Amino acid sequence: AHNQYISEYALHRALLASPLRELDPTRAHWFFVPFYSRLAYANKASPPSEFAQQRALTDALARCLTASPWYRRSRGADHLSTISSTRDPAQLYGAAWPLVQKGLVLRIDNDVRYGARGMVRSADGQGLVLPYYVPSFVEDEAAAAGGGAGGDGGGRPHSVCFFGSDTNPLRRAALRALSSVSRTRLQLVPKEGARRQQRFGGPHIGLNASARAVVEARALTARSRRAMRGCQLCLVPAGITPSSRRFYEAVVAGCIPLLLADRFEPALAALLPVETYTVRARQKRPEELPAVVAKALRRYDELAAALRAARPALVLPLGLRAPPGGEVVAHDAVVALVAEAYRRYPRRAAKGCG
Repeated sequence: AHNQYISEYALHRALLASPLRELDPTRAHWFFVPFYSRLAYANKASPPSEFAQQRALTDALARCLTASPWYRRSRGADHLSTISSTRDPAQLYGAAWPLVQKGLVLRIDNDVRYGARGMVRSADGQGLVLPYYVPSFVEDEAAAAGGGAGGDGGGRPHSVCFFGSDTNPLRRAALRALSSVSRTRLQLVPKEGARRQQRFGGPHIGLNASARAVVEARALTARSRRAMRGCQLCLVPAGITPSSRRFYEAVVAGCIPLLLADRFEPALAALLPVETYTVRARQKRPEELPAVVAKALRRYDELAAALRAARPALVLPLGLRAPPGGEVVAHDAVVALVAEAYRRYPRRAAKGCG
């Protein structure tokens, strides 16, 4: 329902259409490994055939990398792979993981690692952050282009917005604090009652509970996305992991992310300092949110302009796209990710390239 698993596919599509693509391996500085680890993943509910398929795919990838002269030349240091999930990468990549992890891994969450006891926090800073794929519609482009000038929020009537289910105490504390702020649009649906909010008729009649849940989640996401186009700030609280699709949904809608997640590292943090286009409140002090919001709204035009400048680099396309003028635009996200790789890991790029 939230598209993040498509990030690995979206990046591959963008690279195929990018002017940075190099077909001559002797001239390439980086080598992309086009493997969709999350889309190939077989979870515990999958039938045996899917487990066998995943193992065949990961075993084939391991053989391919081992046989590649370009992988052997650098021992994988200049190879880029993707992980669009917070699951254990050893489970996602199987036999290929010992080879893949020697390169740069683009993850949607760079703060999560796995040890003998499962998921752990880590601040080793290895790898790059991959933006969540969030579809950008014509309405998003129009809203993002228009937000800011004149000090009136660029036609955005709401000061702070949040739409989600009541899944943790942080969300409840944040919304209590924001209740004193004017012009907010806040929705916290009780967890147990979320599915009862929808009444399915028409084409939804006959769907089982699992299918109805998917349809409902998509409908809620679509309504939230539409509403975010009318918001100046969008609350992004921490969840089970630091990363959040809400951050990228806010960026796509042209809504300034209001971070309540101390360990969250957005994509391109070295290239685009996050403090220039976002606002951050301390996760353990949600009661400070009204003061943080008041300060942010006073400098809203500045933040909105910075977000408009950063937005193209944070939005993964699914292929070539043309703006209203008709001219195809460069894949800024690909260019930015490559620039981030050079900036953070200059010694990893292939040597002796033309």
